[in-house]
Amino acid sequence: MSHASVLVALSAEDLKAANNDLKAAIAYQMEPFDEGGEYFANGSRWDWWQIGGRFSGKFAPPDYDPHTDPTNSESCWVCRGTGCRDDAIGCEARKADPAYTCNGCCGTRRMLKPAGDWRDVGNTARRDGLTEENLRERRRADVERWWQGHLEERAKGWGGADKDLTKEQYFEKYAVGFACYAFLRDREWHEQERLGWFGGSAKTECELKAEKQGEEFTGRCLHTDERTGAKIVDWTGPKDSEERWNRLFWARFLRDLPGDTLLVVVDFHV
Repeated sequence: MSHASVLVALSAEDLKAANNDLKAAIAYQMEPFDEGGEYFANGSRWDWWQIGGRFSGKFAPPDYDPHTDPTNSESCWVCRGTGCRDDAIGCEARKADPAYTCNGCCGTRRMLKPAGDWRDVGNTARRDGLTEENLRERRRADVERWWQGHLEERAKGWGGADKDLTKEQYFEKYAVGFACYAFLRDREWHEQERLGWFGGSAKTECELKAEKQGEEFTGRCLHTDERTGAKIVDWTGPKDSEERWNRLFWARFLRDLPGDTLLVVVDFHV
């Protein structure tokens, strides 16, 4: 229903415990937050995940875009690589719009592969090879691409909550610093807000508990799993807007990590 990115920090000890198997090391960190078949159960944050996925390339050079990497595309199955959809749907669409080509590839004959099949580029990095400035530069390159896509959405009457933002306001919101939706280290999950369906937010464990008691919870929520000791820290609150979360992500989570920490971008789904 929704996808977001969590940055998983793995120590040398974490990797050694997993016999240097990267996926196994990540799986150990992610395990306490498994939905287990129950939507939005207390302490849960995902029903499946993959390395990179839709968020591939976060540590790649600024000029790398996984969406334009030719190895991440394949012949369009909608039009069978012809660039012109000729089935009943395509023929009807051309009656209304003679310029219509194919909704799968827009006439280019190629379409993106599923994100899970993208080339593994820029999904991992050592902490000692990173600086706040080079991550900020990469972030700005991403936001520039997002802005172009945002303009296309606005032209179609879409754009969501950002539909009235100027480019300057859009960049102030999204390009203020490198960030992922969540950060995970030592089985402690930090998030700006709890991810809900269709890109929205869901109520935290603290909010749900207060609601049952007829009260209202505001502020930062800390939830600890009694079985594993895993923790969730939800930073939701009037002082932690998306802009603030993005701007402080480096200082909060990355700046003081040991240099040999391996950072891995993970695409998670709820």
